[in-house]
Amino acid sequence: MQQAEASATFGGGRATDTDDTDTAGSGRGPHPPAKCDGQHGGDGRDDAPSQPSVERGSPTPEPEEGAGTANAVSADADSANTPRGNAPSVRGRQGSDGDTTELSPNLWAQPVSRVWQSADPPQPLRILAGGGSAPTCLAFSNDGTHLAAGTAGGIVHVWQVADGARLLSLDAHAGEVAALAFGPGRPNHAREWARWNYEGLEAKPLWPVFRDLVLPLRDTPGRLANDLHEDNNAFGSSRIFECVPHLIGKPILEGGIVNSAEGSLFAYYVQSESSRACAGFPPLVRPAAFDIARATAHLRLFNVKHFVARWRGAREALDRHPDWRRLRQAGDWALYELTSHDGRYVAAPDADPAVVRTARPQAMGLEWLYTAPALERPFLLAPPNAAAPAAAPALDEAAFLALLAEWRRSTPPPPAPRVPAVRIANESVTADRISFETTGIGLPHIVRCSWFPNWKVRGAQGVFRVTPNFLLVYPTQPRVELYYGRTPADLAGYALTALAALSAGLVLLARARKR
Repeated sequence: MQQAEASATFGGGRATDTDDTDTAGSGRGPHPPAKCDGQHGGDGRDDAPSQPSVERGSPTPEPEEGAGTANAVSADADSANTPRGNAPSVRGRQGSDGDTTELSPNLWAQPVSRVWQSADPPQPLRILAGGGSAPTCLAFSNDGTHLAAGTAGGIVHVWQVADGARLLSLDAHAGEVAALAFGPGRPNHAREWARWNYEGLEAKPLWPVFRDLVLPLRDTPGRLANDLHEDNNAFGSSRIFECVPHLIGKPILEGGIVNSAEGSLFAYYVQSESSRACAGFPPLVRPAAFDIARATAHLRLFNVKHFVARWRGAREALDRHPDWRRLRQAGDWALYELTSHDGRYVAAPDADPAVVRTARPQAMGLEWLYTAPALERPFLLAPPNAAAPAAAPALDEAAFLALLAEWRRSTPPPPAPRVPAVRIANESVTADRISFETTGIGLPHIVRCSWFPNWKVRGAQGVFRVTPNFLLVYPTQPRVELYYGRTPADLAGYALTALAALSAGLVLLARARKR
């Protein structure tokens, strides 16, 4: 006989094909979506509201004391020719002390369910009438108030245990129902996490706030940053602003830097300066306290043009700072614009970068970022034996750290502006391609995007890593184009993958020929 699993859905005694509350069947169904992590991996939870509920596919919770009367179940598939004592049975136990249920067909092969009180001796309470073919399995609901029975003919019956009323019968499958299970109907964290994080921005009561602050920033220059505040979870997640590049195409501090293995540490530090709360820190980073003056200098460095603030202290500090202008407010959130730069990613520094020979570029980049007077003086971070521009003076790590320490004690004068000034035009920045035109042939140009070894360049010498972790090129012609290419490691990986696929194909072909 063909066996099949019942997959009908029950909830409070009603049947539906879509309700995800209580499920009689194999527990099949869509896997619950993974919940978001905490802010940059901070505390591992993602901002679920209170009163969680159980998600389909999660372990069945233990019923609360007194919640139901079901205790043990026995399914007997006997017939008129089967002695009572020899009938096969399936037994399961659930819940607190209460009723025992026995399923068996009568002499006319009409299945019935007998409910017994767990006592000494057991006392029969009632018969739950079924119909159709012999029973094969049964299951109590989590609270013990309903009983479902599957049959050899593919029918699923559901009764109300208290009064024996049959609530429904479902033609579940063409074959035998092999197993039944009620899905958990009580609240649980997984369902609420998934619903809260994935029901969509437009479904949130505060969607108009996000809409009015963020959507008008489409096609505006520079990056967007925000303070890390627990109330951002009201939009669906504390990390909701990481969706901005996908929503309107505007780069953000996290999406452009923190998700890069080479640049993540620097974004953590800047966020600590601009927020009351902040994400957890990697061991290499020394966290900073809230300081809007230092934060402004670093946000300008990372080409942040707009900032969304929720914390009252951040809003008050931004309102007082001369470089910030409040554009609009929606609810408790305010949008600000940094007026001291134009939001361009490519710039020609006034000072030629000196070379620092180091095997620890991230650590050296952080030390440079901690030193406020150093921001006007970039350094090229080169491996000990790598090529670098011949004209640039070179320092080792010890000399570089000593120079930064001296600058912290006594601020050096800023470098003199270049004469004539370099003109940069037709800048274009996408996820994997950057292009611009310049009059500064042979002069250093910094592209404020995170360095990675896959970046290649046409029309310039480079690509070098410059503090804290940006791209540095020396144009050799008026038009420069950087693109995200492949490294030898990438090519080796592709080759090994192709070799493995070819080997697997040859093995399968050889086995097929042997047959």
